[in-house]
Amino acid sequence: MRRPRAAPSEIPLRHVPERLANLNATCPRCAATVPFDLLEVLPEPKAPVKARSGEGHWVPQSRVLTCARCSADVTVEYPRVQLQTRCELYGDDAWRDDPQGARRVQTYALVGADHKVIGDVNEAVRSLKKELAPDRSPDEWSLHMKVLRSGQHRKKHPVFASWTRDKETEAIQGIAKVMRNAGRRLFVYCISRVAARSAAPVAKREAYLALVMYVIDDVTEGAAQPVLCFDSERQSTLERVVHEWASNVFRDTQYCDLFPFLSKGIVIPEPQFVKPASHPCLELADFVAYIVARYHLERWQGRPPTLDPSMMGRVTYLGFQRSGTLVYSIQEGFPWELLYGTGT
Repeated sequence: MRRPRAAPSEIPLRHVPERLANLNATCPRCAATVPFDLLEVLPEPKAPVKARSGEGHWVPQSRVLTCARCSADVTVEYPRVQLQTRCELYGDDAWRDDPQGARRVQTYALVGADHKVIGDVNEAVRSLKKELAPDRSPDEWSLHMKVLRSGQHRKKHPVFASWTRDKETEAIQGIAKVMRNAGRRLFVYCISRVAARSAAPVAKREAYLALVMYVIDDVTEGAAQPVLCFDSERQSTLERVVHEWASNVFRDTQYCDLFPFLSKGIVIPEPQFVKPASHPCLELADFVAYIVARYHLERWQGRPPTLDPSMMGRVTYLGFQRSGTLVYSIQEGFPWELLYGTGT
């Protein structure tokens, strides 16, 4: 049964992984090369559909193209992997304007682990918070970098208000240590998008979509189902907060052939937005997004970084070069030259 498609979102898919960039099919009758546009908008979604019985999903298997030379059917099979595990990832964002107020960097971070070990990461964060504030339950307060680093906000915080600068430094070093100690068990992604301030809302959503699509591709490559939860953009007491723009963007990605090539037959739940700071990994994601956004500001100011991203260990960094090309690098320290060259 065809599912109705609402009006398209303003943020279309634009970035195809390099391995798929020149994907073509070959006609079985005349051997002609048949172009295959992964970003073509299709009339029906290409995501798995839950069976009416409630058990399992109908998974799209292929796409049939038509050879322009001989009109034969050309079948392109979608990739499939056998699901083995689940990866839980938690996200948050941050932004900073340049000193002239002309540009804004928007960052999104996703941090998490395989569902079998994420409990260890959560406990490491809670243990750190117990050390920092032994008289309070770690579930009563959150490690929020903007509040921690702002004098005015910190004065009003029930935990941070009494902290000295040394205590602040201890907390920051403690978060970085949790991340480094987790090693390869912890998956850390961060995307940066620099754009004119006037284009900031669209740039923010482009960054969100590019990160989500990259992570879907990366996680499913390891035969895992990515389950994504982002910190809500607005305060709420609800466990789940609807963000219509994010739902629309995710829905529209399913109306092109790129989606099944990224998801590889694995059911991808729609990313959820949850109550702010309601999970330890949301606190880690806040830390990553803040550090990278702050790093951009200080580079623009011509100052050495007060909080160097290298403290976080290996991170999968994504970003947009001046040409608009989406690139990535897995490394310690932010890949400034890869994204922006040697300038600011």
